[in-house]
Amino acid sequence: MSEVRITQEGPGWIAAVQTLVGPGRVAVVWQPCLDRVWQFLKANPAVKPGLNVFLYHHPPADGQPFQACFGVQVAADFVGRDGVDCVQMPTGLAASLTLRGPYDGIPSGHARVRDWAQAEGHFLGPASWEVYGHWHPDPRQLETRIVYLLARGRRS
Repeated sequence: MSEVRITQEGPGWIAAVQTLVGPGRVAVVWQPCLDRVWQFLKANPAVKPGLNVFLYHHPPADGQPFQACFGVQVAADFVGRDGVDCVQMPTGLAASLTLRGPYDGIPSGHARVRDWAQAEGHFLGPASWEVYGHWHPDPRQLETRIVYLLARGRRS
C-alpha cells in the first residue's frame, strides 16, 4: 500500500469543462463533462492528451457547491472553445497518495491524506485533484493518484 508523501506539483495544464457542482452530484456530471473534453480533443489532434483529471476547489463549508474541472492532461496550453477551457493546474507543495485498486477505494484514500496532514501538522490548501491512470479491465490494477495542495505554514 502506498504512503502519503510530499511532492512538488506543476506546472501543467488540463483541457477541462469547468462547472459548479453541488454535493453528491459528481457522479451525475463527470461523464458528460469528460465526454465533451474527449470530443474536443479528438477534433483537435494538435492538443496531445494524457490522463483524466478531476480537479476541485474546496468550498468554504461542508455541504456547499464547489468549482470542479473535469479534464484531461495536455502537454501545453491552448485556446479553448466549445465549453472546453485550458486550465492551469495548481502548483506548489502537495500531499499525494497513489492508490492501486478499484475506484471505490478513493474516498478512503482521501481520508488517509487528510488524516496524514492533520497528524503531521500540515494545513491543506484550497484545491485537490485525482489523476486516473490508464484503464485496466482488472479493477485491482487501476491506479489513481490523489493530490492535496498544501497551504503555507504548519500547525503548531
